Amino acid sequence: MRCEHTRIDVAIRASLPSRRMSLGHMSGFSLLEVMVAVAVLSTALLGLAFLQVLGLRSGNSAYHRSQATVLAYDMGERMRASPADAASYVIPLTGTPPPKDGTKATESQHEWIATVARTLPSGQGSVEMSAGVARITVQWADNSQDLEATIQSTIYSTRL
Repeated sequence: MRCEHTRIDVAIRASLPSRRMSLGHMSGFSLLEVMVAVAVLSTALLGLAFLQVLGLRSGNSAYHRSQATVLAYDMGERMRASPADAASYVIPLTGTPPPKDGTKATESQHEWIATVARTLPSGQGSVEMSAGVARITVQWADNSQDLEATIQSTIYSTRL
């Protein structure tokens, strides 16, 4: 019986490819396949990083726009609080209010201009009055879309 098993083992071994031949037919990943997978994954991760940066820039731009709107409404409410002094709230776009003279209007103007400059990048504000309508403009530099800053503005008009 032993001879019979030995003949069968020899026959099976003879039918199997040698180890040297089987190296070319091994299953698994080759180095080239791994490199292609890493390149595709790297490209996808770079795309995701770009989208994240774009989202942060857009969020920052939206934040500045909403702050400008709040600041414009703030000046409108300051003017509504003392409608008799509304004409003295006029501020040129240069962002320089008239010199302080101790009145509530000039104190409020100086405080508002300082808040605009502190809250927004290169922030400036102006107030114009015409026929009982106040036009409040807030401007700032926005560089969220390009490397160069562009001037953005919010204009709020209200009847006093």
